Amino acid sequence: TFCDDIAAAITKLVAANSSGIYHLAGASWHSAYEIGQLVADVFGFDGSNVVGKTLEEFSAMSKWAPRAKYSWVSIKKFTAEFGETFHDLRTNLQVMKTQMEGT
Repeated sequence: TFCDDIAAAITKLVAANSSGIYHLAGASWHSAYEIGQLVADVFGFDGSNVVGKTLEEFSAMSKWAPRAKYSWVSIKKFTAEFGETFHDLRTNLQVMKTQMEGT
């Protein structure tokens, strides 16, 4: 989830004096492999260096706890109250690239 989207959402929540639980997340869901492919594409890296692994293979080589096959949260509550404010990963990566080029 892009921090700019989270900051904008928190600003809306605070301004509306909202309470309760709101899930905030990007508008698209991707596997780790797909994220690697998108990063390579947007930033101009060689996508052939991104290697796909099954969840079992990834978990076996990981130092971290096992990962869920599908892990996402619903942003319906926030969207219903404030409108859609989250962007898909490709859009966020493009914004990030532009921000990095400006520094």
